[in-house]
Amino acid sequence: VSGAPYVFQNPSNPSQLIGFEVEIAAAMAKLMSISQKQIEVCYANLEQSLLANQIDMVMNGWEKTSDREKTELFSDPYYRYGQQVIV
Repeated sequence: VSGAPYVFQNPSNPSQLIGFEVEIAAAMAKLMSISQKQIEVCYANLEQSLLANQIDMVMNGWEKTSDREKTELFSDPYYRYGQQVIV
Protein backbone atom coordinates (compact mmCIF):
# COMPACT_ATOMS: atom_id res chain seq x y z
CA VAL A 1 0.00 0.00 0.00
CA SER A 2 1.48 3.30 -1.06
CA GLY A 3 0.22 5.45 1.81
CA ALA A 4 -0.97 8.12 -0.63
CA PRO A 5 -3.90 10.25 0.57
CA TYR A 6 -6.99 8.24 1.41
CA VAL A 7 -8.94 8.74 -1.82
CA PHE A 8 -8.45 11.27 -4.58
CA GLN A 9 -8.90 11.65 -8.32
CA ASN A 10 -6.04 10.47 -10.49
CA PRO A 11 -4.51 13.65 -11.99
CA SER A 12 -3.87 11.75 -15.25
CA ASN A 13 -7.39 10.30 -15.36
CA PRO A 14 -9.90 12.30 -13.24
CA SER A 15 -12.60 9.63 -13.65
CA GLN A 16 -10.39 7.19 -11.70
CA LEU A 17 -10.14 7.20 -7.90
CA ILE A 18 -6.76 6.29 -6.40
CA GLY A 19 -5.13 6.28 -2.97
CA PHE A 20 -4.63 4.34 0.25
CA GLU A 21 -8.27 3.35 0.77
CA VAL A 22 -8.78 2.37 -2.87
CA GLU A 23 -5.85 -0.02 -2.46
CA ILE A 24 -7.32 -1.42 0.77
CA ALA A 25 -10.71 -1.98 -0.90
CA ALA A 26 -9.03 -3.71 -3.86
CA ALA A 27 -7.06 -5.99 -1.52
CA MET A 28 -10.22 -6.86 0.43
CA ALA A 29 -12.10 -7.68 -2.78
CA LYS A 30 -9.22 -9.86 -3.98
CA LEU A 31 -9.16 -11.80 -0.70
CA MET A 32 -12.93 -12.29 -0.94
CA SER A 33 -12.77 -13.22 -4.67
CA ILE A 34 -15.32 -10.54 -5.56
CA SER A 35 -15.27 -7.55 -7.87
CA GLN A 36 -15.50 -4.07 -6.42
CA LYS A 37 -16.30 -0.60 -7.64
CA GLN A 38 -15.83 2.72 -5.87
CA ILE A 39 -18.90 4.92 -5.65
CA GLU A 40 -18.81 8.45 -4.28
CA VAL A 41 -21.78 9.17 -2.03
CA CYS A 42 -22.49 12.42 -0.21
CA TYR A 43 -21.66 11.98 3.49
CA ALA A 44 -25.22 12.93 4.48
CA ASN A 45 -26.54 9.99 2.39
CA LEU A 46 -24.05 7.30 3.43
CA GLU A 47 -26.11 5.62 6.13
CA GLN A 48 -29.31 5.72 4.08
CA SER A 49 -27.48 4.23 1.07
CA LEU A 50 -25.92 1.51 3.21
CA LEU A 51 -29.18 0.54 4.91
CA ALA A 52 -31.01 0.54 1.54
CA ASN A 53 -28.35 -1.86 0.12
CA GLN A 54 -27.38 0.69 -2.52
CA ILE A 55 -23.79 0.30 -1.31
CA ASP A 56 -22.15 -2.59 0.55
CA MET A 57 -19.60 -0.81 2.70
CA VAL A 58 -18.33 2.58 3.79
CA MET A 59 -14.70 3.63 4.18
CA ASN A 60 -13.13 6.91 5.24
CA GLY A 61 -14.41 8.77 8.25
CA TRP A 62 -17.38 6.60 9.18
CA GLU A 63 -17.33 6.60 12.97
CA LYS A 64 -18.63 3.79 15.15
CA THR A 65 -21.53 4.86 17.38
CA SER A 66 -23.86 2.85 19.61
CA ASP A 67 -26.79 3.68 17.29
CA ARG A 68 -24.91 2.56 14.17
CA GLU A 69 -23.80 -0.65 15.87
CA LYS A 70 -27.47 -1.67 16.04
CA THR A 71 -27.70 -1.98 12.23
CA GLU A 72 -24.11 -1.99 10.94
CA LEU A 73 -21.05 -4.19 11.40
CA PHE A 74 -17.68 -2.51 12.02
CA SER A 75 -14.17 -3.81 11.48
CA ASP A 76 -11.26 -3.06 13.74
CA PRO A 77 -9.71 0.31 12.83
CA TYR A 78 -7.25 0.10 9.94
CA TYR A 79 -5.87 3.60 10.50
CA ARG A 80 -5.51 5.61 13.67
CA TYR A 81 -5.17 9.36 13.58
CA GLY A 82 -4.16 11.61 16.43
CA GLN A 83 -4.45 15.35 16.63
CA GLN A 84 -2.33 17.62 18.72
CA VAL A 85 -1.81 21.29 19.39
CA ILE A 86 1.69 22.70 19.07
CA VAL A 87 2.39 26.18 20.42
